[in-house]
Amino acid sequence: MSLRAWRQTLRGVWAAKATFAPSFLTVALAVGLYGGIGSVWQTMDRGSDSYFTESNLADCWANGTGLDRADLAAVRAVPEVAEADLQSVTPASVRFGADLVDLRLVAPSSQQISAFHLVEGTPFDQQEGGVWVDAALAEARGVGLGDRLDIDVAGNQVQLEVAGIVMDPELIGYTGPPTVAPTDHAAYGFVAIHPAQLEEIIASVPYTQIRIKVAEGSSCADVKPAVDAALGGRVLSFLDRESNTDINYFTSKIAQVRSMSIVFSGAFVALALLTVYSALRRLVAADAVLIGTLGAFGFSRSRLAAKYLASGSVVALAGSLVGISLTYPVNQVLLVSQQRFHSMPAWDRAWGWDLLLVVGAVWGVALGAVTLAAWKYVAMLPADAMRGSRQYVGSRGVGSRIQAKRPSGTGMTWAFRDIARNRMRFALNVIGVFGSVVLLVAAVGMRESVQHSNSAVFGEQYTYDTKIALAPGVDPAAVSQLDNNKGQWLMEQQADMRVGERTETTNLTVAGDGDFVRLAAADGAHDLPQAGVAVAARLAQRMGLAEGDWIELRMPGDDRATKHRVADVVGVSFPQGVYCTEDYWMSGGSDFVPSAYLSGDSLSEDRLPEGATATSLDDQLASGQAIMKSVTSTMMVMILAAVLLSAVISYSLGVLKSVERRREYGTLRALGFGDRQMWRLLLADSLPALALGGGLGLFAGLGFLSFFVAAVSTNVRSYIPHIGVGSLAAVVALMTVTGLIVDLALLRKVMRLDLPEAVKGLE
Repeated sequence: MSLRAWRQTLRGVWAAKATFAPSFLTVALAVGLYGGIGSVWQTMDRGSDSYFTESNLADCWANGTGLDRADLAAVRAVPEVAEADLQSVTPASVRFGADLVDLRLVAPSSQQISAFHLVEGTPFDQQEGGVWVDAALAEARGVGLGDRLDIDVAGNQVQLEVAGIVMDPELIGYTGPPTVAPTDHAAYGFVAIHPAQLEEIIASVPYTQIRIKVAEGSSCADVKPAVDAALGGRVLSFLDRESNTDINYFTSKIAQVRSMSIVFSGAFVALALLTVYSALRRLVAADAVLIGTLGAFGFSRSRLAAKYLASGSVVALAGSLVGISLTYPVNQVLLVSQQRFHSMPAWDRAWGWDLLLVVGAVWGVALGAVTLAAWKYVAMLPADAMRGSRQYVGSRGVGSRIQAKRPSGTGMTWAFRDIARNRMRFALNVIGVFGSVVLLVAAVGMRESVQHSNSAVFGEQYTYDTKIALAPGVDPAAVSQLDNNKGQWLMEQQADMRVGERTETTNLTVAGDGDFVRLAAADGAHDLPQAGVAVAARLAQRMGLAEGDWIELRMPGDDRATKHRVADVVGVSFPQGVYCTEDYWMSGGSDFVPSAYLSGDSLSEDRLPEGATATSLDDQLASGQAIMKSVTSTMMVMILAAVLLSAVISYSLGVLKSVERRREYGTLRALGFGDRQMWRLLLADSLPALALGGGLGLFAGLGFLSFFVAAVSTNVRSYIPHIGVGSLAAVVALMTVTGLIVDLALLRKVMRLDLPEAVKGLE
């Protein structure tokens, strides 16, 4: 096409902007939402890949006590091990002003594996004196270079100068104490010192961890048996990147956002493509008379087809460009919440090639729609095309016969007749409402599912007041006497679970006598089985387990594996793993070594023996609810997008309807129909699609919510699908209000019709 032809096309599109606007907005919303959400997980994924590569992040960790350089040499001798080093991880108390905070003190033997990322100050491997502080902790506490910190390690106090502010790749998703989610960087963090400095404080370095890089072609599963043998069975736990919660918390969040992007944004894009296809086809059909007239004046078929191809291209291109520009603010809103919860040095925004594929799909659908529609009329004889649409000519439709039996008034009669004559337009309207309601239910329900799952864990599954975590060496009797032995002991450890040829490290929870532990699931609370074990449903599905199957469990440092029958498969949310009672566990000859004490009393930290820490159930629930803050912004964007999609689709089809029925609207206006009467007609027109699409969408939305929740659940935490009646009512109300606003916009358009022009005949 010539430049002049393009200018004419642009003028034509601008002159019909009210008609083209819905398609333009639909494209912009679809591209913007898909690109914005997709760029969040791609930013996190590429940023973490770069961070892990730059720091040479360990592949696996062997945790134990009393480890030394002889143990390190034994591990390095394992053929599947490429590199290994030692690290001490011990608790320490650090004073910040008037606050004494319990933190993690790390002392790595080298920076060859999992090297710190320096934010400011002196690199860790270039100076032995001083202390290096977690960047998030330093920001929250206002700590800077040169500040002096009072540190207490095992009762030994020392004052050290801050030599650097760093990030640790192993703590990218550090959760602090064993609660559900990170909430307060001022309370949870780490400080790092050199082993030589630590040795000056406590005489000998208590190395607790060997960090391992596996050889190319090997895996942590290949290395684990040999490392366990090299350390003489002294491995308390062996972690890979998936079972290391400090890393898995971050990587699982990437998987969650990716699932949201694919499931939610993909559904949105599909609805948008359907809307664009329908709208552009009907827009061309509305120009049938013009096509016939131009053909009669000698315009060639190719020139006529090119005119509409250009119009479709302009709408698709303009909408895609605006959508691409929207990806940045959408990304900005969603990424801020992720930055608050995770420690990563670079958050350089990344976009994938899949965004260009979406743009290409939009363009292809737009061109395909106008090509099919335009060629139909271009191929006609000009005289036939000039006669226009015959959709209102012929026998009475289904709607008329329905109305003959159900006298519901002029408005509904007109609405049902129009539905019978324009089944495709009505179907598209129903699909638009249906899809929007499904997406709304999923977005609102996802937030409620997170909240409900947290409440189920810390309210139904656990009903204690205070949980006291025990460090090695703490006398259990000194803890239980705090509430006169009215509490319940709990053993929480990691164990190797073997099913057939598959082995996986999982959580093992053994509950002593008491009433503070039950298993909360979607179908209600389950008591722990008296014989056999209960397995979390997501873990059971992954391992192919069902009730009645058998599993083998091996505890860290124990060569003996014990067989257990799966007595129950329970859809618990957290923690994912295996559950049993103390009596059953000990009946098989296994030792019960409690790691926590659950009390119904409120116990303060100052009453606890040294090495014990207390966390209230309310604090754990509040910490768990902090997860919602990381998904709330995403859900709000999705809710807004679903509402806008519904409005755009309804308005788009309403505009098409007003174009097709312009003569009828004009005739009614000429006959004296006022605002109120036209309003009733428009309401009657929109009610069937809203009722049918909304009703079907509510039912389908519940199923889609279950699918959506399953998609964003991880191997660490599984969510329970839940949405309240009040929220469903709010979805219905929101869709109703959206429909009324659209009808008001259409009423304004109808009442501004040029009556003489509108009532002219096609002749």
